[in-house]
Order: sequence, then C-alpha cells, then structure tokens
Amino acid sequence: MLITAVIPAHNESGRVGAVVAAVLASRALDRVLVVDDGSTDATAREARAAGAEVIVLSPNRGKGGAMLEGVMRAQADAVLFLDADLIGFLPEHVSALVEPVRNGDAEMVCGLRDYGPTWNALQVGLPPITGERCVRVEVLRRVHDDDWSGWRIEAGINEACRRAGARIALAPLHGMTIYPKWHKVGAQEGFREAAVMARSVLTAMTEARARVDQPPSGRFSAEAIVPAHNESGRVGAVVRTLKRCPSLSRVLVVDDGSTDATAQEAREAGAEVMTLSPNRGKGGAMLAALARTTAPWVGFFDADLIGLTPKHVEEMAAEARGGQYGMVTGTWVQHSHPPWTEIYALYGFDLSGQRFVHRSVIDRLPERYWSGYGIEVALDEATARCGYAQRRLLLEGMKITTQREKLGAAEGFMKTTRILTEALRAAGKVRTEEW
Repeated sequence: MLITAVIPAHNESGRVGAVVAAVLASRALDRVLVVDDGSTDATAREARAAGAEVIVLSPNRGKGGAMLEGVMRAQADAVLFLDADLIGFLPEHVSALVEPVRNGDAEMVCGLRDYGPTWNALQVGLPPITGERCVRVEVLRRVHDDDWSGWRIEAGINEACRRAGARIALAPLHGMTIYPKWHKVGAQEGFREAAVMARSVLTAMTEARARVDQPPSGRFSAEAIVPAHNESGRVGAVVRTLKRCPSLSRVLVVDDGSTDATAQEAREAGAEVMTLSPNRGKGGAMLAALARTTAPWVGFFDADLIGLTPKHVEEMAAEARGGQYGMVTGTWVQHSHPPWTEIYALYGFDLSGQRFVHRSVIDRLPERYWSGYGIEVALDEATARCGYAQRRLLLEGMKITTQREKLGAAEGFMKTTRILTEALRAAGKVRTEEW
C-alpha cells in the first residue's frame, strides 16, 4: 500500500521542518508532500531543507483546499495528514497513525493530542477534530465538495467515514501537542482565529449531518415510545400531549422498574404501559418496547418534559414525513443554565431523547449498543451508517426536568455526571468498533 504524508502549511517557518524530519525518520511512508498555502515566510524553503517535496499555492486556498491539492498530487492508496505546527511529534507517532491502515485494520486512524488526563479521556467520546489522521483515499473520494474548504475539512472527513461505515481507530499521541494560534499571532488575533475556526467546524458538522445522500423509503406512520423510571408527576402530562398528536397511532410507556406511581399515572393518561423488572436502563427499556411496535417510524420521548406541545411533535413528524431524513431530533436550550445541550449537540454529541427514527436505522444498530444513556449517540451513528441525513429542530418553550430538580443538588450532580460518562464511553465504542 502506498501512503503519502500531506502537510498543509501557511506561515509555519520555524515549525514545519521538525514535523517533516520526524516523518522521514520514521521510514514508514513513501513520500512527504508539504503544501505551502500562500505563505509569506520561509515555510517552503524550510520544508525542502528538511527533505520534503513542496507544492506552492498562490493565492492561499485555506486548509481544506491545500489538503485536496496534496491528495490529488499524492497518487497514493492512503494519505497521512499532519498539521505543520506540532510540538513533540515523534517517529513512533507516525507508525501509530499509519500501521492500522496499512495492515487493513482501519480505514481511518485519528491521532489524539496530549492535553492531560481529563481532556484526553473526553476526546475518546467526541468526534475527532484533529489534523493528524491517516485515511484511505477511497474514503476521501466520498467527502463532499463543499467540505474541502478551510477548517470544515475534518468534519467532512468524519461524516464521509461514518456514511461509508468505515472503521475508525484512535491513536493517542503521548507527549504531542500543537502551537496555539495566540502564540503565533498574538492574543487578540489568535483568539479571534480560534473562534472563527470553532464556528466553521461546528457549522460544517451541522451541515454534513443534514446533507441528503439517500432518503429512507416507505410511507410515514409512527408510534411513540416513552421510557420512564420514577417519573410520577411528570409522565402523565407527556402522555396527554402525545395522545393529542394525529401523527402518532399509539403511545407506549415503558415503566422501567419504577418504585412510584409511574405506570398508574401513564395508564390514566391514556397510554399503553409495559412494565419491566428489574430496571434495564434507558436504552434497554427502549429496545424492549420496540419489539411491540410495527410502524416504519418510532418517536422516542422522555417522560420528564416540561412544555411539550402537539405543535412540537407535529413539527418533528412533518420533517420525517418529508422523506429526506432518517432521523429528526428535537432539542432545547435552558436559558437559566449554561447552554451545554446546544454545545454538545453542535459538536455531534446530541443527548436529546426526543427523536423520530426510521425503522431501518433501528434495525442497523446492534443490540449491544441499546444500553443506558449512550443510546442517543448510538442512534446518531446508525443513521449516518445507513447513509441518511439528520434534521435537528429547536423546540422553543420546551425543556426537561433537571436531575437537580428531581434528586437535589448533590445526587443530581452525580446522576448528571454518570449520564455524561456513560454517553462518552458509548460514543467511543460505537464510533470506532466494527458493526
């Protein structure tokens, strides 16, 4: 297998030479191409002196455009992309990125920079937005033309891999970090560039997930499933709202080992009730209920919603009925709290329990992933692997009952932490395992 390193570089004199030297010292690659993207310093000269082939672009095309030029010139089976401003990049890092692709164990390997124990642990569950990745060219051919632009490219490659069902591996690169932008251009300009980059990445993620490659087939009809554990005082209002929605032919509440009056309240509100004992966790409850449904679409709804209206439900159903999307998610922003839900969702980590999901997506997801609080990120991944687009709606005026409100400050904080931990672990598995 021919593998070429492509290093996009814009004004990276004083840094790019060390990266090139580490790649060449590894002896793991056939070629090293540095794409000098309109630099006004000695980037090209330094790269050549270090032993790289250099392509000079003028004017500047942005990171994605430079990477695309490198791919076209590489004429390889796989490409190792590297940023030109790495700190502590070593020959063994090259091998860690390249060998799983060369050996046929993965179609893409993403390098995780070393930011310390806490962030390193979080990185495993989040979509890899990193410039260090080895990717087979057959996957790169699936990247949408719009995504070969600026800082959009990493999000575009991620989505192309997901929709191809490509195997993704993660390689922790111990001791390796990157020069912050504010160290290069000063604090004010550096933070401005970082903010522009972050916005570009988030926009690219949202647009990539919503891009229609192929729609699910079949007519629209839907049943609702409401997993509930100790939701007395809340579940009844949710059921009554769902019963008023013409798009739903049925409302099924799964009482997941409750010790309160959840089941009785749900029945009195008009739902069919399925009782589980012992508790199976959110994903397990949802899976158990699916065996009793037959409609081509399933609407999942949390039992602790505040302000859910038939209009919210019908807005989601209308998008599903339109035939473009494999999943439609409804989310919210609680203005009295930091907008974590919005941030997570934009970053590809949407934990909203409100979603219409096509049956083919449900069938695509292996049973082992129907577990606990990781089910939402697993459904996101299954939708992408079906080749379907996702639609995300903001449901104005709706929010959830927080764990703090249910359990108190201390226990609520612990429960929220457990939810996020479970979801991160599930995301790390579902995005990297073969299925």
